[in-house]
Amino acid sequence: MREKREESIGFEAQNRLVFSLIGLFIALTMALGLIPGMRLTALASDTNSEVKFSAYDGAITSQNESYIYLFDGNTQTKWCTCNRGTPKNESAYCYYVEFSSNVPITVDKYFLTTANDTDTHGGRNPKSWYLKAKRNSDESWTTIDTVTNDEVMQAASYTGYSFDVDVTGTWQYFLFMVIDTKGESTLQLSELTLNNSSNSSNTKTEASIEFETETVNKFCDDKPFTVKLNNTGDGKVTYTSDNESVAKVNSSTGEVEILSSYYKPVTITATVEDSDNFEYPVKTAKYKLNINQHSISFKKDRINVVYKGENFSNELINDGNGIDNM
Repeated sequence: MREKREESIGFEAQNRLVFSLIGLFIALTMALGLIPGMRLTALASDTNSEVKFSAYDGAITSQNESYIYLFDGNTQTKWCTCNRGTPKNESAYCYYVEFSSNVPITVDKYFLTTANDTDTHGGRNPKSWYLKAKRNSDESWTTIDTVTNDEVMQAASYTGYSFDVDVTGTWQYFLFMVIDTKGESTLQLSELTLNNSSNSSNTKTEASIEFETETVNKFCDDKPFTVKLNNTGDGKVTYTSDNESVAKVNSSTGEVEILSSYYKPVTITATVEDSDNFEYPVKTAKYKLNINQHSISFKKDRINVVYKGENFSNELINDGNGIDNM
């Protein structure tokens, strides 16, 4: 019995070894595509890979403001150049950057984010441009979007704008060519982001919102006003007031209408939603609105005169626009 059991165990071990070798052979042939219609998904699919972009050629003036900063995910850096050039196999003399992704991606839209001082240098925004793409480095460029005389981008710093492409496809190499700016001889952008619709796990670009000031002082009869909100992405923003009976705010535009004075500050809040390509770690921005009443007072509290039949006056200080009756 012992000899038969040992023979049985030895036979089972041999069977396990044979089946293991067969399984390994099948796995290798599937991975290499030697069996038609069969391939190991884990080896063939890159759809869950993190997409990264890198720039390898372009117009540059300073290394501190190189085209490489278009893809660093940081709106505090920027591509800023006054130099033009001609990309390889192209004829246009333009501002340009060539870049690629680490894996092929399907692009249906892209985003341009303005730089830090666009408020005062709106003429540095691109006005007319091409976005071109190709599947491999040996192909000719395909123009996937053309913009002429753009009116979407505004003179606003740290602001993202979305553009749909004309030709949707899967690409890995890209060329962004700016033919003209909005008035200045220098071009600048902080970020260029491509929407990767083929990759649901694509990492979103971090964005933020911030009001230009934390405190606003107004009088109760001031006209409606708006405090500028810097938005580095394209998330939808909604505005609210914590006291609508005193200061009413337009939920879409952020314009505030003062209805009355109040002894406490009113808080105006902007709330942003994450978008397909931008994520906001902090989703609110706020400022305090102080609403004051007008006052009048004499410049001097007391005047001593010796009566000689002469007229005299005391200046009245009025910080409003009401009519003085005395």
